[in-house]
Amino acid sequence: MYKNVIEGALSEYKNTHNQWFSFSDIENMSFSTLIINDNSTLTEIEFNKIIADYTYKITVPQSITALQGLLAIDAAGLSTAYEAWANDAARTFAEKAFINRAQIWKRDDATLLSAATLFGLTDLQLDELFILGATL
Repeated sequence: MYKNVIEGALSEYKNTHNQWFSFSDIENMSFSTLIINDNSTLTEIEFNKIIADYTYKITVPQSITALQGLLAIDAAGLSTAYEAWANDAARTFAEKAFINRAQIWKRDDATLLSAATLFGLTDLQLDELFILGATL
């Protein structure tokens, strides 16, 4: 496993769970060399899940251009739903600004997340749209 992935995953985990880790062999980071410094427990399964979740997170682009997003929407067969949403007179000022002015779509943007929910997209499906969009 890549050292920087393990370091990033455990750094993020310890910041959110207030646990501290180190390794007995810094060049061979693995569960077998993991030292948990705060007397809490972490199983090998939990360790592997932390690494897998982090690896997935860093593979999903956190931003794409608006053009990439629109092309991904079209490729996913959602262009009609998007156009109906975008042209609805009920759109707020912020939503109109997103539709007409945003050059970059951020994965955690509130307007984007709201629209994705209205389209019935799950987090995984939205991730897949961002992954696709990054290739277009």
